[in-house]
Amino acid sequence: MSIYITPNVENPHFNSPFGLGTNGRVLVNDQNSISDVESAIFDILVCPLGAKLGDPTFGIPSPLFSTVPLDTSGILQACQQLEPRATLTIDSISNVFNAAIQQMTVQVGAVGSPTETTTS
Repeated sequence: MSIYITPNVENPHFNSPFGLGTNGRVLVNDQNSISDVESAIFDILVCPLGAKLGDPTFGIPSPLFSTVPLDTSGILQACQQLEPRATLTIDSISNVFNAAIQQMTVQVGAVGSPTETTTS
């Protein structure tokens, strides 16, 4: 019995964030698919630089105390260095009611395939 939600996945990678499907099986992505690249970028974006014990160079510089507008160049550089399969576009916009609140939109695509949008 397979634990995967998609039985036709040849090289499964766990979906990120980790989750279960409606049937209780683990969600996976096929290796090197656009969803696998998006999951890798998600992992990079939610991990502060230095937090991963096995690889202290993994993650992004914390934008917590950054100035407004948000400088996305360090985030873009970290993502491109850690995930060369991805093509990224990052936009930062201020909240209408509070300029100190920033929203970052990340467009993720795989090298050689159309771009899809993921918002973080």
